[in-house]
Amino acid sequence: MNRYTYVLGGIVAVGMAAVLAGGVMAQTQGAELVKQRKTEMGQMSKAFGPLIAIVKGESEDFAAALESAKTMNTNAKRIVANFSAGTGREAVPQSRAKPEIWTKRVEFEAAAAKLVEESDKLIGAVNSKDVQTFRTQFKAYGAACGACHKGPKKSGGKFRFEEEL
Repeated sequence: MNRYTYVLGGIVAVGMAAVLAGGVMAQTQGAELVKQRKTEMGQMSKAFGPLIAIVKGESEDFAAALESAKTMNTNAKRIVANFSAGTGREAVPQSRAKPEIWTKRVEFEAAAAKLVEESDKLIGAVNSKDVQTFRTQFKAYGAACGACHKGPKKSGGKFRFEEEL
Protein backbone atom coordinates (compact mmCIF):
# COMPACT_ATOMS: atom_id res chain seq x y z
CA MET A 1 0.00 0.00 0.00
CA ASN A 2 1.17 3.43 -0.73
CA ARG A 3 1.01 6.49 1.48
CA TYR A 4 -2.11 7.80 -0.34
CA THR A 5 -4.04 4.65 0.59
CA TYR A 6 -3.14 5.04 4.27
CA VAL A 7 -4.14 8.71 4.30
CA LEU A 8 -7.44 7.96 2.55
CA GLY A 9 -8.13 5.09 4.96
CA GLY A 10 -7.43 7.37 7.90
CA ILE A 11 -9.81 10.02 6.58
CA VAL A 12 -12.56 7.44 6.09
CA ALA A 13 -12.00 6.07 9.61
CA VAL A 14 -12.16 9.53 11.17
CA GLY A 15 -15.31 10.31 9.17
CA MET A 16 -16.99 7.09 10.31
CA ALA A 17 -16.07 7.79 13.92
CA ALA A 18 -17.54 11.28 13.65
CA VAL A 19 -20.79 9.90 12.20
CA LEU A 20 -21.07 7.29 14.95
CA ALA A 21 -20.25 9.83 17.65
CA GLY A 22 -22.86 12.20 16.22
CA GLY A 23 -25.48 9.45 16.39
CA VAL A 24 -24.61 8.69 20.01
CA MET A 25 -24.67 12.40 20.87
CA ALA A 26 -28.06 12.84 19.19
CA GLN A 27 -29.46 9.87 21.12
CA THR A 28 -28.05 11.28 24.38
CA GLN A 29 -29.58 14.69 23.67
CA GLY A 30 -32.91 13.02 22.83
CA ALA A 31 -32.81 11.06 26.09
CA GLU A 32 -32.12 14.27 28.03
CA LEU A 33 -35.06 15.97 26.34
CA VAL A 34 -37.34 13.02 27.18
CA LYS A 35 -36.19 13.26 30.80
CA GLN A 36 -36.83 17.02 30.80
CA ARG A 37 -40.34 16.71 29.38
CA LYS A 38 -41.23 14.01 31.92
CA THR A 39 -40.01 16.29 34.70
CA GLU A 40 -41.99 19.25 33.37
CA MET A 41 -45.17 17.21 32.92
CA GLY A 42 -44.73 15.98 36.51
CA GLN A 43 -44.41 19.59 37.66
CA MET A 44 -47.65 20.43 35.87
CA SER A 45 -49.41 17.48 37.46
CA LYS A 46 -48.24 18.54 40.92
CA ALA A 47 -49.26 22.14 40.24
CA PHE A 48 -52.90 21.07 39.96
CA GLY A 49 -53.11 20.63 43.76
CA PRO A 50 -53.55 24.28 44.83
CA LEU A 51 -55.85 24.93 41.87
CA ILE A 52 -58.12 22.01 42.60
CA ALA A 53 -58.28 23.04 46.27
CA ILE A 54 -59.78 26.37 45.22
CA VAL A 55 -62.20 24.71 42.78
CA LYS A 56 -63.40 22.40 45.57
CA GLY A 57 -63.77 25.30 48.00
CA GLU A 58 -61.10 23.86 50.29
CA SER A 59 -58.79 26.85 49.91
CA GLU A 60 -58.61 30.45 48.83
CA ASP A 61 -54.83 30.53 48.64
CA PHE A 62 -54.53 32.49 45.42
CA ALA A 63 -50.80 33.06 46.01
CA ALA A 64 -50.13 29.31 45.79
CA ALA A 65 -52.56 29.06 42.88
CA LEU A 66 -50.67 31.80 41.05
CA GLU A 67 -47.39 29.92 41.40
CA SER A 68 -49.12 26.80 40.06
CA ALA A 69 -50.65 28.69 37.15
CA LYS A 70 -47.26 30.18 36.29
CA THR A 71 -45.64 26.73 36.35
CA MET A 72 -48.33 25.40 34.04
CA ASN A 73 -47.96 28.36 31.71
CA THR A 74 -44.16 28.15 31.54
CA ASN A 75 -44.19 24.42 30.92
CA ALA A 76 -47.06 24.64 28.41
CA LYS A 77 -44.94 27.01 26.35
CA ARG A 78 -42.21 24.37 26.17
CA ILE A 79 -44.34 21.40 25.11
CA VAL A 80 -43.78 21.67 21.36
CA ALA A 81 -40.01 22.05 21.79
CA ASN A 82 -39.96 19.19 24.30
CA PHE A 83 -41.45 16.88 21.69
CA SER A 84 -39.02 17.71 18.91
CA ALA A 85 -38.18 15.31 16.10
CA GLY A 86 -35.88 12.50 17.15
CA THR A 87 -37.34 12.08 20.64
CA GLY A 88 -39.84 9.32 19.88
CA ARG A 89 -39.37 5.66 20.71
CA GLU A 90 -37.48 4.99 17.49
CA ALA A 91 -34.63 7.18 18.81
CA VAL A 92 -35.16 7.06 22.58
CA PRO A 93 -36.56 3.67 23.61
CA GLN A 94 -37.48 4.84 27.13
CA SER A 95 -39.88 7.42 25.66
CA ARG A 96 -43.53 6.51 25.95
CA ALA A 97 -44.68 9.32 23.68
CA LYS A 98 -47.23 8.22 21.12
CA PRO A 99 -46.25 8.37 17.44
CA GLU A 100 -49.27 10.60 16.75
CA ILE A 101 -47.31 13.50 18.25
CA TRP A 102 -45.23 13.47 15.08
CA THR A 103 -47.62 11.94 12.54
CA LYS A 104 -50.36 14.45 13.45
CA ARG A 105 -47.97 17.30 14.16
CA VAL A 106 -50.24 20.16 13.06
CA GLU A 107 -53.02 18.91 15.34
CA PHE A 108 -50.56 18.38 18.21
CA GLU A 109 -49.13 21.89 17.86
CA ALA A 110 -52.63 23.38 17.71
CA ALA A 111 -53.55 21.57 20.93
CA ALA A 112 -50.34 22.82 22.59
CA ALA A 113 -51.08 26.39 21.44
CA LYS A 114 -54.57 26.14 22.93
CA LEU A 115 -53.07 24.97 26.22
CA VAL A 116 -50.75 28.00 26.26
CA GLU A 117 -53.70 30.29 25.50
CA GLU A 118 -55.82 28.82 28.29
CA SER A 119 -52.91 28.86 30.76
CA ASP A 120 -52.38 32.58 29.99
CA LYS A 121 -56.05 33.12 30.85
CA LEU A 122 -55.67 30.95 33.96
CA ILE A 123 -53.07 33.35 35.33
CA GLY A 124 -55.52 36.20 34.76
CA ALA A 125 -58.32 34.30 36.47
CA VAL A 126 -56.12 33.58 39.48
CA ASN A 127 -55.11 37.23 39.65
CA SER A 128 -58.78 38.25 39.68
CA LYS A 129 -59.15 36.39 43.00
CA ASP A 130 -62.77 35.77 42.03
CA VAL A 131 -63.55 32.13 42.72
CA GLN A 132 -66.26 31.84 40.06
CA THR A 133 -64.07 33.43 37.37
CA PHE A 134 -61.28 31.10 38.40
CA ARG A 135 -63.50 27.99 38.32
CA THR A 136 -64.76 28.85 34.84
CA GLN A 137 -61.25 29.32 33.49
CA PHE A 138 -59.93 26.27 35.31
CA LYS A 139 -62.55 24.22 33.47
CA ALA A 140 -61.42 25.68 30.13
CA TYR A 141 -57.80 24.95 31.03
CA GLY A 142 -58.72 21.38 31.97
CA ALA A 143 -60.43 20.93 28.60
CA ALA A 144 -57.24 22.10 26.88
CA CYS A 145 -55.25 19.53 28.87
CA GLY A 146 -57.82 16.92 27.96
CA ALA A 147 -57.31 17.61 24.26
CA CYS A 148 -54.15 15.51 24.57
CA HIS A 149 -54.83 13.45 27.66
CA LYS A 150 -58.47 12.40 27.40
CA GLY A 151 -59.44 8.92 26.36
CA PRO A 152 -59.29 5.52 27.97
CA LYS A 153 -56.45 5.15 30.46
CA LYS A 154 -54.99 2.23 28.54
CA SER A 155 -54.68 4.35 25.41
CA GLY A 156 -53.17 7.25 27.30
CA GLY A 157 -55.35 9.67 25.36
CA LYS A 158 -54.96 11.25 21.98
CA PHE A 159 -51.29 12.24 22.24
CA ARG A 160 -50.47 11.33 25.81
CA PHE A 161 -47.87 8.72 26.52
CA GLU A 162 -48.87 5.12 26.19
CA GLU A 163 -49.36 3.29 29.44
CA GLU A 164 -46.65 0.86 30.43
CA LEU A 165 -47.76 -2.73 30.26
